[in-house]
Order: sequence, then structure tokens, then C-alpha cells
Amino acid sequence: MQYSGFWGRVAAQLIDGVIINIFVSLGTFLVDQIFIFNMYIGYLCDSIDPIFLMFKAWYGLGYWCIFLLYEVLFTGSVLEATPGKLLLGARVVDKEGNRVSYWRSLMRFLGKFFSGLLAIGFLMVGFTERKQGLHDKIAGTLVIQSQDNIIVKFCKNNRV
Repeated sequence: MQYSGFWGRVAAQLIDGVIINIFVSLGTFLVDQIFIFNMYIGYLCDSIDPIFLMFKAWYGLGYWCIFLLYEVLFTGSVLEATPGKLLLGARVVDKEGNRVSYWRSLMRFLGKFFSGLLAIGFLMVGFTERKQGLHDKIAGTLVIQSQDNIIVKFCKNNRV
């Protein structure tokens, strides 16, 4: 098994971040238009209105829920990876190389909060033998490079 390294995983996370933020931005734009209209007709008065404050709280929670669903559903599916990882030819598997369950995928996602503390858990990817971050160790997962990189397949099939 060839393990996916630190910089490849960073690139995959950046791609996933762009994808998630596009969807969140579209949703936010639509909700913002509703709030602007309601402020215009006098339903909401200002930014300290309880409804407005509740919206801001739900927006923050909603963003993390979208991120959680994105990570867990893609990683636990037959794809075994988020779109960012798929583009770069990486997959998330258990220690035996099998597909991870949704439960294990959720544990990996939640483990990323611990990895994010001072970024040490993410930096571990560059220094551990199997390229595991703290979140991978918590969930018992590996991120491996597969030979079926979508970009490479596309280029070969289209002779680019």
C-alpha cells in the first residue's frame, strides 16, 4: 500500500473546502436575500433582532453540519473519498485496506477537531510511518494512493 502524503492531503482538503464553500455561499446568498427583503419591509429592524441573531447561530451550525455530512457520506460510501481526494487519487480505508463504515468515517471527522489543536494532529501525517494524522489513528483509518486517479484516467482516455 502506498500512503498519501501530507501535501497531497492538504491539496485535497483545499479542493473540498472550495466545493463546500460554493454550496454554502449559494445557500447563504439565498437566505441573505430573504433577510434583506424582510428588513426592507420592516419585519426585521436591525442586526440585534433576536431572529437575526438566531439566523447567525444556525448559519454557523449549518456550515459544520454540511461539512460533516460531506466528509462522512463521501468517505463512508463506495467512493471511499471526498471529491478532493478522488481527484488526487486518494482513498480512505481501514487498516486492512477495506472500505470504512459511516461510523468510522464519523469518528475520523470528529477526530479532526483533536488534530486541529495546534495543528499537531495534522502535522503527524508528515512524520508517521503510515502517514496517519491523529484523526486517522483515532478512527483506525489510512489514506492511500490508488492507481485510479480520476485526472490521470481522464488524460489517458482523452490523450491529453
